[in-house]
Amino acid sequence: MYKFYLVVALVIVCTLVPFGQNLEDICVECGGLEYAFYVVGEVEEGCAEIIENGGEKIVRCAVSDTNIVRNSIKGRIRGESFRCFGDMDVVEFILNRTSAKVVKEGYVDGIYTAYLYTGEIKDRGIELFGEKVNMQIAINQGVVSVGTPIILGSY
Repeated sequence: MYKFYLVVALVIVCTLVPFGQNLEDICVECGGLEYAFYVVGEVEEGCAEIIENGGEKIVRCAVSDTNIVRNSIKGRIRGESFRCFGDMDVVEFILNRTSAKVVKEGYVDGIYTAYLYTGEIKDRGIELFGEKVNMQIAINQGVVSVGTPIILGSY
């Protein structure tokens, strides 16, 4: 019976871990250049670059500062993204790492873009093309951008 409760507790803890932590792990594994949060509400000045975007803000930081920044904006994060150098190999790695399903992909003006859905992201998602999407990947001139639920900055 003890093992049963231990397994149930482990499942509960695993489902409560936010996806952002996994996105940070993927960012580090891909050699991420920068990390960004999409935030609603006030943001304190500090170790991050803050870009006003209407009523929301894009908060960019070094990959090494993500935990510090995340703690300062907890509860106001609406999306996250990162950039790294790469190509379709990075896309394949992310697809495998997240078990994501491609909803739609293609090229526009030489920029590859894919809209994905993964069950690993519990609290973010939008409807596009009549289907739920909670991740976007773009490749532009050797830079891969990955965002949840979509990339809200430039790529």
